[in-house]
Amino acid sequence: MNAAPNYRVIIGAAFFCVAIVLGGGGSPSPAPELAVELCALIAAVLFVACSPAKGGMPRDWALLAPMLALLCLCIVQLLPLPPLLWKALPGREPVIAALELVEKSDEWAPISVSPYRTLASALALIPPIVMFGIVSTLSRAERSLLLRVLAALGLASAVVGAVQLVGGRANWLRFYENTHLGFITGFQANRNAAADLLLIAALAVLASARATPRIWESTLGKSVTLGAIGLLAVSTILTGSRAGVALILVAAVFCVLMLSWHRVSLRRWIIGGGITILAGLAIVATLNGNANLNRTFERFATQETRTAIWSDTSYAIQQYWPVGSGIGTFEPTFIAAERLELVDASRPNRAHNDYLEFLLEAGLAGIILVLWSAAILAIRSVGQIRRPPSREAKLHAVFALGALAVFALHSLVDYPMRSISLACVAAFAVGLLTRTTHQLMPIGVKADQGEILK
Repeated sequence: MNAAPNYRVIIGAAFFCVAIVLGGGGSPSPAPELAVELCALIAAVLFVACSPAKGGMPRDWALLAPMLALLCLCIVQLLPLPPLLWKALPGREPVIAALELVEKSDEWAPISVSPYRTLASALALIPPIVMFGIVSTLSRAERSLLLRVLAALGLASAVVGAVQLVGGRANWLRFYENTHLGFITGFQANRNAAADLLLIAALAVLASARATPRIWESTLGKSVTLGAIGLLAVSTILTGSRAGVALILVAAVFCVLMLSWHRVSLRRWIIGGGITILAGLAIVATLNGNANLNRTFERFATQETRTAIWSDTSYAIQQYWPVGSGIGTFEPTFIAAERLELVDASRPNRAHNDYLEFLLEAGLAGIILVLWSAAILAIRSVGQIRRPPSREAKLHAVFALGALAVFALHSLVDYPMRSISLACVAAFAVGLLTRTTHQLMPIGVKADQGEILK
């Protein structure tokens, strides 16, 4: 391999680290997110500069198209419209009334009810798009290196979380002021995002080990791999995220898929399942009475207020249907639609259901984008798993499908895609599903030497 691909991997790995550590989001200050966006642009320029003449741009446009479409939607929502048009949009009555008070109701205005928030959302799309572009142009072996970087970042987050627990209320290694004291948050601003990162890192650990025969075929390698996965699973529980705890089962399913390369007899499945259950019971018995774990399980009995938020969000969707209020405008839109009997001192910054929130902000275009993306990802991932060009490609596809399943299911009760770091992880997973150079070459055409690795 020549030097250029090595530099490309270094650039991709460095940007991945910056995105995970600084892109945790959630704080009132936009400085960390702006830093990640700037680093994304720098990484894109350096990556293209270090790439071969024909290897610096994404080739698999089918998976990139939905991301670019979302970016275009943000731009369209920012375009100024004449008063006759924007006043006719649904849900604009409060905006018109407010502008009439300052005699500015006859000025041009965009679709978005909060252009600055939509602009911020458009800028936040740059890092995941860059991450996808980097991964999609790498070879299988180079992608596996980034997979190991993700695994290492997840383990580092678990170690940081352990220090956070030891520090108690001393805020040791807590990177955000408004965070969940007494629980693991790692590099993230909240426990739910931390749980997602830890779960997906567990998948990355197993995929990396399975892709490296010298690790997986040794007893020590298997022991270290399973120990790392166990550490990440326990750390997920210690985040206090109820959805994260439930999603451990989803991650476990994809771990089994990675382990099941050949047909496994029913007898072996029963034995393996029994061993897994016994191991789980042993862990629970060992950790029984642990104060940190008890706090997590006690949260399952707490009263849930998200159903009320979902109800008011559904009402707001009806007010702005089918155009939407603008990407990133949930908070001001929801405050206007929230029932007075539910108003309290808390700040409803999210719908705690990314699908409802996206539907409110994007309208009918949001439904089209979600269905379009889901269809492409399903077709590509299933095809890659059933007819993989290599064992490594199959591992990448199973990992990607598992990571995206965690995000998709967690989005039903939270908002993982609103975190730049998790959006970059999702973009990385989608990038693993793209075809490599030799898969895109027409039959009979020979690729340039050095571009094909598995």
